[in-house]
Amino acid sequence: MDEVESELFDAIDRVTPVLMEQAAEDDAGRTLSARTVEALRETRVCMLKAPVEVGGYDADPMSQLRVLEKIAYANPAAGWVAFVHADAGWLAGSGVSDEAAKVIFASEPVMAGIGMPGGAVRRVDGGYRLSGRWAYGSGSRHADFVVLHALDDVSGQPGGSEPTDFLQVKTRWTVVPASDIKFIDNWYAAHLPGTGSGDLEVDDAFVPEGYSFPAQGLRWEVQRGGVSHHLPMQVNIAPEHLGFALGLARRALDEARTASTRPRSVPGSPVLADRGAFQLEFGRADLELVAVRQLSLAVLERIWAIASAGAELDAVTVAKSAATVSYVTQACCELALRVHRYLGSKATLPLEQPIQRVVRDLIGATQHIAADGRSIEDYAQHVLKGGSVSAK
Repeated sequence: MDEVESELFDAIDRVTPVLMEQAAEDDAGRTLSARTVEALRETRVCMLKAPVEVGGYDADPMSQLRVLEKIAYANPAAGWVAFVHADAGWLAGSGVSDEAAKVIFASEPVMAGIGMPGGAVRRVDGGYRLSGRWAYGSGSRHADFVVLHALDDVSGQPGGSEPTDFLQVKTRWTVVPASDIKFIDNWYAAHLPGTGSGDLEVDDAFVPEGYSFPAQGLRWEVQRGGVSHHLPMQVNIAPEHLGFALGLARRALDEARTASTRPRSVPGSPVLADRGAFQLEFGRADLELVAVRQLSLAVLERIWAIASAGAELDAVTVAKSAATVSYVTQACCELALRVHRYLGSKATLPLEQPIQRVVRDLIGATQHIAADGRSIEDYAQHVLKGGSVSAK
């Protein structure tokens, strides 16, 4: 464990009791409670991926996974929001002007971000005007700034009647203060309810020069930051989704192990831990979780070795990163569900039971575009055409 991990682990350990205690309240309130938000601020996880030049840790992908895994284990909603905060720091920290960075990062802000373009900008004197509506604003309700992705008003863009592939058009990332955003209270979800992932609206907000930066194909000119800030977006998001799924799966197995030793409701029935069928399923699940965690770290270590040497990641490596996120998220969900079905209603149905929360939110994680099985199909196409299939 390096110095960055050690510092963050210590900070997370200090607030873990609060994160665990607040999980039910976070879900009931459909956004993180004030106590959970303050606990996350104390950890400084919002600076996990931000450049060193703005006070961030600029942590490597393996450290990112382990840190976010630890938070997700304690509180799924907090774990999801924590990686959104860290990602927004990575984005804004690498792209805004030096002058804007000094203002934005003056007091270690909590930032949220939305990757899909939901609005547009138009050029005006001194900056841009931004308008639009964005979905899935996880963690934005308590953010100081939100990084919003918008279509740019440059010439040569597809017309309104043409299908738009935002990876091919020119876009602009904008850093907007929360005071310029209208938060829509429409997050009523069965999965990840505590993340506050409702819609956001912006109506003709002024974005000063330097508080936005152009992009195309999710790439932009990096102003500051280390190796991680030059990784493709689909590679950058891998540690956070992997850490989230692994943290929840481990919590599910730990809760299942505890529940399996409790007396059963039917008099004379053996405790679940003594049943051979459960032992077999639990043992398989634990081994599978160890295996997919090792796979996750091996893939990230390979990416980091290539990038740290100054080389470009080839298409197979990028595809393998995305496929690993999908495969591991799905595997974590499946192994948790297999164990969950043995536990009985007292352990699984009440809302105050942690295992219902982690299993439910694992199901939610499989619905994210990053866990879409199409990334595995894409990787398979590379492999079938002769691409490298080495473990690392």
